[in-house]
Amino acid sequence: MLRLITGLVLNRSAVTGKDDPKVRPCRRKCFRCVVCVLFIWMVLVLQTWFQKSPPLLLAPDVGGKEMEALLDWIRANGGYGYEHLRVAHIDKNGHKVRGLVAVHDMVSPEYANSFSSWLGSWMPGSSDNDSVVLSEVFTVPAKVILSMNHPMVANSAFKDVTESYGVWNCSVLLYFAEERCKIRAGGSSFWEPFIRMLPTANDYALHHPWYAEPEVLANFSLLPACQNAKWQLDEIQKLWDSNKEEWTRLSRLSQRRGAEAVTFEDFKWALISFVTHAYKLRWPGSKEPLRCLVPASDMANNNAESGNLDWQGDLSGEPLLFRVKLRQSIRRGEELTEEYRGPRNNELMFRQYGFLLPQNPVPVQQLSTEKCEILRGPMTVDPAVSSHPGILENFQNLAREHCVEAGVP
Repeated sequence: MLRLITGLVLNRSAVTGKDDPKVRPCRRKCFRCVVCVLFIWMVLVLQTWFQKSPPLLLAPDVGGKEMEALLDWIRANGGYGYEHLRVAHIDKNGHKVRGLVAVHDMVSPEYANSFSSWLGSWMPGSSDNDSVVLSEVFTVPAKVILSMNHPMVANSAFKDVTESYGVWNCSVLLYFAEERCKIRAGGSSFWEPFIRMLPTANDYALHHPWYAEPEVLANFSLLPACQNAKWQLDEIQKLWDSNKEEWTRLSRLSQRRGAEAVTFEDFKWALISFVTHAYKLRWPGSKEPLRCLVPASDMANNNAESGNLDWQGDLSGEPLLFRVKLRQSIRRGEELTEEYRGPRNNELMFRQYGFLLPQNPVPVQQLSTEKCEILRGPMTVDPAVSSHPGILENFQNLAREHCVEAGVP
């Protein structure tokens, strides 16, 4: 073996010890392999070096005491893992939105045991790496997950309400709206830490089409998303009007606990909170998944291509837990994201969540040139003149997507 290696280096035959031209090609191949390995190693070294500076996603914490109260509430009821994340304002195309951010590097056990991880351990500075190996990033206990089968809903004044709005059960909507009323009236609620961190009606009015001004809905009535918003608002109002007397009576049964009667605006707030934040989770023994509100996890923003978090659709363990795992390694300061129900075009994203995805690869239906010419005027209105400029701007940008083929800006 030693003679063979010496021969490759010196161009000599391992048998005769003399110069051998046949060895030269083999020597060149070995030299190229060594150069390639060194090149790959240097690329990894440079990549590690440049990653020493914190990413741009590091941002001021938001929520303050209310956020700490939410996390303490979840921990007190059996959740864990919140030392790995924090809430921050993140820039999304010029708009500051709330999101979850990693406080240190996180890697999955699969990556930690891989060749890439072993190779990374040879990188300069790897000894001071603060990476944490996690099978789960964080968990949320079933006790703080709100659904129609939660014991507090089952024991509330609304337990016998059978009406629903589409897939949304009205008993849990009315219960949640009532809990908000308790807080507003100065009373106490088990759900107070969660409710205080959810968007208010004024927050939803900044971007969601259900809070658009009548003039805006009239000007963009040719858009499918606008037609859907008008239809939804009419149906919600009809549902409330047909049940207002009974639902108000049930709500007044709780006034002795410091609540005021639930109003239409309270019901609408509860409904839009479920529409924009709910997960579909399967509970042990249930045949169908239930729509649930999951505190903390619902602050993870959407990544249309591939989120770096993966949550389990089945609650498991004792006590029952909602578990959030890593889909890939995450760097300190990187945003923690989910993929909302797979690829969807901006019409559907706006209808449900109230925002548009920049460069969304899923196209919307194209409108005729005649319709786009009618929309040309509303598309050029300065959003600053509206009392809800965010909603108007979203409608304008969506109209432009619908009119790409028509050539109307």
